[in-house]
Amino acid sequence: IVLSFVVKPAQRVQLVLQGKADITTNDAGQPLDVPLAHRPRLHIRPQPTAFYLSLNASQPPFDDVRARQALNYALDRGKLVRLGGGPDVATAACQVLPPNFPGYKPYCPYTVDPKPATEWTGPDMAKAQSLVAASGTTGEEVAFWWHSEFGKPGAQYIEQLLDSLGYRARVRLFSGDIGDYFTAVDSSAASWQIAGSGWIADYPAASQFIQLVSCSYHFNLGHFCDRAIDAKISRALKLQERDPAAASESWAALDREVTDKAPWVTLYTFNSADFVSERVGNYQHHPIWGALFAQFWVR
Repeated sequence: IVLSFVVKPAQRVQLVLQGKADITTNDAGQPLDVPLAHRPRLHIRPQPTAFYLSLNASQPPFDDVRARQALNYALDRGKLVRLGGGPDVATAACQVLPPNFPGYKPYCPYTVDPKPATEWTGPDMAKAQSLVAASGTTGEEVAFWWHSEFGKPGAQYIEQLLDSLGYRARVRLFSGDIGDYFTAVDSSAASWQIAGSGWIADYPAASQFIQLVSCSYHFNLGHFCDRAIDAKISRALKLQERDPAAASESWAALDREVTDKAPWVTLYTFNSADFVSERVGNYQHHPIWGALFAQFWVR
């Protein structure tokens, strides 16, 4: 196996098209521009990721579940997918668990057409505005933190959306090392109401995502805390040890319950894309580790 480092995605695609390489993978947020006639050899799979807005549930306005739900209804996830690289790179999502993951059952209540509520179809601004009014949070100042690596157009869109809902948005755009950004978000939760965030699973277990909203979990950035949900998480973890199938049902139910409580605004999940040459057969993919080279054959 020979690995070659080629910076530009377009050059990598050309090498595969010319038969000089057998596989190339997309970079984060960058689609592979594969000609239509060759797209059957482009394998797109959901990654075990979530990209979302953390909402500070410890202070106004997002200590009110109606305000959190309002932002979920208002957000145009399709626009953010386009800004994030398009449907090859990302898929709009409403829930905590990503697709093709243990415990995942499609669920999206925050859409203009919630029946059968399995996928996002469009924002519902009327519902969002009524929830903001009912919460009594109109006019609240909202500090919104974002990193330039997430894309400046996304920050501009979210700022405008908050203003259109009647909030007074103040954007703080970070640059430089993204680790420093998350350190600041984690250590200064009291000074922001919304912060761009994301998570990548280390292994395929629903607890990797659901525990992010547990009261005592170290990466619970928004300080959401529901003791009843915590008790259910503990039971699901114990059930996982002796009956994974039953635990999967528990995680799916928890995913829906947490989604309804809206500690986040899930924006989308990232996709991986592998483009293979005509010589490659038996392509297989692992949800964590990606393409399984040991299972390929190359003619």
